[in-house]
Amino acid sequence: MAFNRDNAFTISLTDPDSPDTIQTTTSMLTIRDSLYIFTTTAIYRILTANTLDPDRKHPETMHSYEKIYSIGSHKPMVARTIIQFNDIFKFLDSPLNQEKLINRLWTCTKHLLDCEKVSFYVYDQTMKLMPLCDKIIEENRDKGKIPALPKVPDLDTYISHFLFSGKHMLTEVFGFLHDFFDMPYSAKNCAHFDKHIEWTTKKFGTEHPLSKLLCQDENWMRVIAECSNAIRHPEPDQVVEIQNMVFNAGNRFSTPSWKYNLTKKSLGEYNHPVDLITDLDTFCHNMVTFLEELILWSVEEIFKTSKIYSLQSYSSEKMNTDCPVKYFVGVKSPFFSLNEK
Repeated sequence: MAFNRDNAFTISLTDPDSPDTIQTTTSMLTIRDSLYIFTTTAIYRILTANTLDPDRKHPETMHSYEKIYSIGSHKPMVARTIIQFNDIFKFLDSPLNQEKLINRLWTCTKHLLDCEKVSFYVYDQTMKLMPLCDKIIEENRDKGKIPALPKVPDLDTYISHFLFSGKHMLTEVFGFLHDFFDMPYSAKNCAHFDKHIEWTTKKFGTEHPLSKLLCQDENWMRVIAECSNAIRHPEPDQVVEIQNMVFNAGNRFSTPSWKYNLTKKSLGEYNHPVDLITDLDTFCHNMVTFLEELILWSVEEIFKTSKIYSLQSYSSEKMNTDCPVKYFVGVKSPFFSLNEK
């Protein structure tokens, strides 16, 4: 049968980096005119013939796909961001632009995934280098000198990218307050976290969950943003120092670490090197949680006027391990409040 690019088609996904990996498709989403397939272990983008050859100059062009992330729906970073809220947004009132919300959510998710890639890279490289460093030191103890230890390649570049993506992820998350509640938000003020917090507390009061969330998370968010700024534009009392694998006194070595001085921004300083792997992992966790909670409390506020819908949550026993979505929209009778999760 002759190939016709306009016919319906099916496609089987094979991980190009691990062809023997067994993966389960858990979700398919259309975002910005592209079809994305979420499996338990990866995210793929479908490349239709019309996408590849929109002018139809090559009628023989076939359909394909590409793997864009090696993180799948079994990770909360995927399940509880783009997949979870894609379903929740469908229940919001029509004045809210669904496409705009999904596009912003996908932008946030991509920044998160970029941060996770850096975090895993630093961890993976460090774990590979540690036994090698041990071996070098042990084999040269009786020689009076220790050769140079191997380093994590391009560590400074990766950390700069992490902080840059983290900063932009956080500014995008604040954009949801504009989408939901018309908070002033533009290219000029999107990174002014203090102004967003001030606006939120004035609108909802200091005891509202949204206000409490922003106030309690302000410090670590500003650290990410100001460290990103300090790497690109260092100044006195605004500087970041990244340390790779280092040989220390006592014939020992230390793994990647960092310290910063942000006293210019009233954020204090790390006087001594702090483990970089731990901080990157903590930042990733904090960003996922912040994104989820800000949207949840915003939707909860919107649903206060709904006679039908409320946010509900699955018990841990009922959550799907292939895609551990926790929150969903249900009817108000019986009513389940987000406070009772």
